[in-house]
Amino acid sequence: MPRNPNAKRRLLKTLYDLKFATIYNLAFESRGATKDSCLVGTGRHITQLERDGLVLPVRKYGYIRDERYRNTFWQVTKEGAQALGYEQYTPIGRKSVQNFPHQFGLIDTLCGLYFPFRDEYDIMITYPSTANSLDGYKPDAIVKYRHKLDGREYDFILEFERTRSPKAIYEEKIRMNEKITNFKKFGLSKQTKFLYVFTSENFDVTKRPVEYPECRPIIQRVEKQFGQLLRLAEKLPEYRYRFAILHQFKEYEKVVWISPTGHKMKIIA
Repeated sequence: MPRNPNAKRRLLKTLYDLKFATIYNLAFESRGATKDSCLVGTGRHITQLERDGLVLPVRKYGYIRDERYRNTFWQVTKEGAQALGYEQYTPIGRKSVQNFPHQFGLIDTLCGLYFPFRDEYDIMITYPSTANSLDGYKPDAIVKYRHKLDGREYDFILEFERTRSPKAIYEEKIRMNEKITNFKKFGLSKQTKFLYVFTSENFDVTKRPVEYPECRPIIQRVEKQFGQLLRLAEKLPEYRYRFAILHQFKEYEKVVWISPTGHKMKIIA
């Protein structure tokens, strides 16, 4: 975390917007040369916020090795929301440790879509439930951007995939996406895009970017499988889909998103 007087408040606001995250996720902007040096500042701020009653751990069920930094999701308390000036507060329910890798990777993805844009845009992140699904389709998250000065709007429906094969993603998810034609029905702009972020089940989502050089063999396998997904998607509507790889999550504001025709581009030009 940057050393400035607003660092703890900005961290609290980030946690409120993301709804839940680990210290590993929240250390997005840290520039340490090692994993530990990347985490220490954010960990210190979370400890202080917990001491002040502004954040608390998300309860979990099932067994997982108890590592405070790696395996603990944090949430803002009602007092934390009030400290930010928000009346709306919804506590996070208990989470199963079986879903931990998916949720950890999803939050990394959302951090990549949040941190680089938060100063320029108001960002709203929601996690659709069965009750507020898109006619039975429940994506991992919906991300809405509203430019703070000129009001430009960008809406994205996000899917994070780590266990399905490229073929299963296409058959089980993308075919369902193609049935959604009226985004306005769900309060989304007609230019809404589907974002697919891919990795494999064998990639350790808790690895931090400073550790990626030692993960090169598995990263190469992920990239090969990602190429298979892109080939399946090449006939999809160009204006509706963008694809990226999880291990590039620190570069999501750059030209790393790939369209169905294979062009690299930014998600917000």
